[in-house]
Amino acid sequence: MGFAWFGAGRVGTRQLSTFEVLASERVVRRILTGTPPAEILRPEVTRIVETPWGLWVIGASPRRSLGLVRAIAGYAELREQLTSWRPIEPLRGLRAARLSYAERGRQGPRDAMQGTSLDADPTLVEELATVRALGADRGMGYGAPTVMRYRLLRLLLFWVMLIILLFALWQLLQPSR
Repeated sequence: MGFAWFGAGRVGTRQLSTFEVLASERVVRRILTGTPPAEILRPEVTRIVETPWGLWVIGASPRRSLGLVRAIAGYAELREQLTSWRPIEPLRGLRAARLSYAERGRQGPRDAMQGTSLDADPTLVEELATVRALGADRGMGYGAPTVMRYRLLRLLLFWVMLIILLFALWQLLQPSR
């Protein structure tokens, strides 16, 4: 269990060292190792919520979210910029936790979809491409390989612990001589 704890700490440190937020007038993009890049566009934002942990920028069509933690450098400036997009509503307690749980699965890249603002505004497509190109990942994302590797590591750790447990039970249940 100590090795698992140490490994999780290393993953968190690596993620924090690769956390990057890029913002333009109409696009915000967050890059974080082990997750796909998350992007949201100003014309699609329906709600901005501030929780004790940070901001959630939420869009309804298509359903996309972007979580921004308070610990990032430049959080105050980014918050100020997002205030011009839409008023920020504070949310605390259980409602904030439920919102965070519900929205975390809706983060992801913002690709062209029919009937959305990307389909209607070619300048927005160019702005999104520019923001992607300026990122540390050059628009490619850090994505799934890191996540998959740690899922396999957790699965391996689970099986090792199960084998050790079964071996201990076998030793315990053997008749004494």
